[in-house]
Amino acid sequence: MSDEKPELLINFFGHTDLPDNSHERAMSQLASHIFLLTNVLVNVAYLIFVAGFGTGSLKKNFLQQLALLGALMQIGSCANSIHRYNIGDEYNFAIGNAGAAFGFASGVFQNIAISTIWFHGSTNRKMKWIIFSICWALVSCLAMYLELKNFEKSNFFWFRVINEQNGPYTMLCCYFTYRGLKNKKISIDPNIISHSAVTNLFMVLALFQLAWFLANATGQLIYIYIGGGMTFMTVTVATHFMGNFNDYYDSPVGGEGQPLLG
Repeated sequence: MSDEKPELLINFFGHTDLPDNSHERAMSQLASHIFLLTNVLVNVAYLIFVAGFGTGSLKKNFLQQLALLGALMQIGSCANSIHRYNIGDEYNFAIGNAGAAFGFASGVFQNIAISTIWFHGSTNRKMKWIIFSICWALVSCLAMYLELKNFEKSNFFWFRVINEQNGPYTMLCCYFTYRGLKNKKISIDPNIISHSAVTNLFMVLALFQLAWFLANATGQLIYIYIGGGMTFMTVTVATHFMGNFNDYYDSPVGGEGQPLLG
């Protein structure tokens, strides 16, 4: 009987500093991106089949429509990442930047969906939210330009600068939504959920995001990418309720309180 230790096909706890273009790095990245893709697909399935075809709430909730667009864009990002690692060409210019473009778009849709919290109680909140959303998109476009221009030197540096703030930003939005609920500045129809329950929910979501943010400090790819997938879950849950707050959210077009697609 051989005393040799069996060779691992995949190191599920591989670190971010694994050597570029190494087999171990490629396999660890593949596994991690598949975990992320699976999580995103679960969110897409829920939004389309449950919130869309099932309850019909998706049609009346523009924030969840943005969340769905963000999740769909992330599928494109994951597909490109999985492909370049699968063919052993991590820094392929065309495939890599196609994935980055999808990733930037995903972050834009997800983050502006939960950014309505900053304009609660403000006058002209629709216009302020639209301006904020445009600025967020322009910053992402600038980062995409810088990545394309400097890709041979910096690779995915600019993508990571923008992408890595998605989790912490979601945490902050959930926490300040919790504060607004706790201070009774935000309310919701009790037929949807009780005020105390939704207040506790947003605190849980904020702590949930904090836990995944701290897990990133390990530098292990599996935690980083699963945490990224869990952020989509947080946004999906948060936007369901944020889109139903009383006197809080208005569609960016159309009359006050009218569903965008209704």
